[in-house]
Amino acid sequence: PWWHGGGRVEWRAAAGQDDQRAKVRRLQEWGYAAEWIDARQLLELEPDIDPAAVGDAPIAWYPDDGWLDPVVYAHAMMSAARRLGARLRT
Repeated sequence: PWWHGGGRVEWRAAAGQDDQRAKVRRLQEWGYAAEWIDARQLLELEPDIDPAAVGDAPIAWYPDDGWLDPVVYAHAMMSAARRLGARLRT
């Protein structure tokens, strides 16, 4: 319940686009799922994004990424530790 997959999109202002291109290239070289998508694909994934906010920036898509809820994650990890006999001290 703490992990929420579904991918992640990323775009940057002009000043950060060279770094973003290098990052995507590096991740692809490592075999990590990273690709470029266009504005139409972005809106299919995230229909509530205002295209004006993106402008003509390149859009990276990381289909295997997601986010975690830190409170639920911490609780799950502490519960697992207790089940395995750990004593937690706060």
